[in-house]
Amino acid sequence: AAENRRGAVYSSDEKVLAQTVSGEAEEEIREYPFGEVFSHVVGYTQKGRTGIEELENYLLINTDVSEREKLDNELAGVKNPGNDVYTSLDTTLQQAAYDALGAYQGAIVVSEVKTGRILAMVSKPDFDPNRIGEDWDRINADTESAALLNRVTQGLYPPGSTFKIVTALSYMRQYPETWQNYTYQCNGFYQSGEERINCFHGSVHGAVNFSTAFAKSCNSAFADIGMRLDREDFQETIDGLLFNQELPVPLPYKQTTVQLFGENEEETIMQTAIGQGKTQISPMQLNMVTAAIANGGMLMRPIVVDKVVNANGKVLK
Repeated sequence: AAENRRGAVYSSDEKVLAQTVSGEAEEEIREYPFGEVFSHVVGYTQKGRTGIEELENYLLINTDVSEREKLDNELAGVKNPGNDVYTSLDTTLQQAAYDALGAYQGAIVVSEVKTGRILAMVSKPDFDPNRIGEDWDRINADTESAALLNRVTQGLYPPGSTFKIVTALSYMRQYPETWQNYTYQCNGFYQSGEERINCFHGSVHGAVNFSTAFAKSCNSAFADIGMRLDREDFQETIDGLLFNQELPVPLPYKQTTVQLFGENEEETIMQTAIGQGKTQISPMQLNMVTAAIANGGMLMRPIVVDKVVNANGKVLK
């Protein structure tokens, strides 16, 4: 598609996120007006392709203008305009997320639960896609910061107390008639044989029911809840939330892992119930789990692109 000029990438509020401009020597330069802010999700096209630049590469480099326009362009000696991609990303939200993360390493993803549209996706450390060619060797030499990694989809972390959502759901499913009657006396720890789980910062929560155990994020109560679960049923709930399997995520991602069956089964289940142990989750999958709950149990497929249009604004996809 060398006779075509690569199309532009826009935000949902119609700001340019990536476009091709002519340099001083009339060479084509890919320009990213927001610099680092959208670096991971929009990606780059030099030194390989990533992000939306890779996801929609075929449509961006192809042209869907009429044969007549192509002929006119050929006669005038100009390239055909590629198709334009309109993403679901919101520049105000993206900037707010970017600023909120500040100097921390981490990730933020914001989605619309009713549609699955991703409104913001930020990962830090980041890079300037305008300078990817010049900075390539330096970025790759710095293995510690892994700046090219999109931590939203490719970072795996212990979910900690956010995993109590999964444990709670499994318990409610296994005890549909009685989960509301659950009570536990928290003395700051839970002990089973040699294994012991402590509440965060040595907190003692006292008498808790199911709701207050969840609200106070009581590790002891959730270790107790974990020990009351049938392991196969717990695994079924885990698998139903797409752990240990492929995800319907449009960008490259790492699969999350939950291991319930280990050498020391008591320790494994207690640790897993509170989001520790061998459990690893990506921020994207955690977003999907919480969005499904917020949407009444229905998980919408995450999307980053709203539409693709040709140079005259006609919707192609």
